[in-house]
Amino acid sequence: MSTSIHYLFYDLRLTWRESSTRTFLMMPFVFLGLLLWGVPPLLTAFPVVQPWAALLLDGMVLQGGIMFGMVSGMLLLDEKDQGLITVYRVAPISFGKWIALKMAFPLLATFAYALTCFGINPVLHFGILGLLFSAIHFALITPLIALLVAALAHNKVEGLTWFKFVDLIMIAPFLGFFLPEPWGKLFFIFPTHWAFDAIFALHAGDFATMWWDHLIGIPIICLLLYLSTLVFKRRVH
Repeated sequence: MSTSIHYLFYDLRLTWRESSTRTFLMMPFVFLGLLLWGVPPLLTAFPVVQPWAALLLDGMVLQGGIMFGMVSGMLLLDEKDQGLITVYRVAPISFGKWIALKMAFPLLATFAYALTCFGINPVLHFGILGLLFSAIHFALITPLIALLVAALAHNKVEGLTWFKFVDLIMIAPFLGFFLPEPWGKLFFIFPTHWAFDAIFALHAGDFATMWWDHLIGIPIICLLLYLSTLVFKRRVH
């Protein structure tokens, strides 16, 4: 437990030391402010947007969480550039545990952010279990983004390019909600489709679909996290 806390605070210090990463860490608060004070007047002024209110909530939670994933991915690339990962390989913990500790910050930060957004949002009412599962679902996406960027990029410059590409992949399922059936269902191949569809189903009152989305989507993201960890391990060894 003490090791986990040490790594968590170490990453926080590294993150806060650079002005650019501090800016990224402030963005979730901007999205939260837009959700609380921007979305209600938007829905009042444009009632036609009301059927898509759940997608607004999806987008703000995803993009806010992605900021934590980007920061963590950049930290991993920075340590790769400096050769620190080679030093960590001789540390008295396994590589898998080390990755898990590094991913604790984006996971916990996004979980807290998603829990706050879903809990106080003006769009939907969540029950306790729905709130927890939705926050967990979105929180798992963030370390996946961090690992993908760190595995695919060779340095921080490439990392920014890969981040933009991965971000596009993650938001692509939004298109499926505006396409006629059955074309929209084709976006199920994207890992974020299930998280988006769960909130959309809740907004429509379809609780059965919401739970199926969580029960299918969460294991898929966990599998992708495992595969991304293997790829990252291979790239740095």
